[in-house]
Amino acid sequence: MRKSLSKLPTNRQLKVGELLRHKVSEELIKNSFFDNKFSNIPLTVTEVKMTADLKKAKVFIVPLSGKDSDIIFEKLNIIAPKIQGKIGRSLGLRFTPEIIFKKDSSFETIDKIEKLLSDIKKNK
Repeated sequence: MRKSLSKLPTNRQLKVGELLRHKVSEELIKNSFFDNKFSNIPLTVTEVKMTADLKKAKVFIVPLSGKDSDIIFEKLNIIAPKIQGKIGRSLGLRFTPEIIFKKDSSFETIDKIEKLLSDIKKNK
């Protein structure tokens, strides 16, 4: 039982993750890191999960357009060091966590669950 408690994020991880979520969102709004084809695609930063040592941050993003999402994440991970550099000074940490962009599939999972539940209700 003790091991399951250790997997929960600490308050420090949660605070740094939330701070990083806001800073990444600000940078994506302020600066145009993409070429013209991808610069107008709205992105939502939904969550940031920090490792226990705060050295890596998985930034979960939902592209609101839905198309070209694989290319968007490739480009985001290419520009991740630029974003790290811009927000590094403003975080107030000893080092800037390495940013890894991931697609947030929780909304798709929710849709699948809701569809399954509605199918069950229809079959009753």
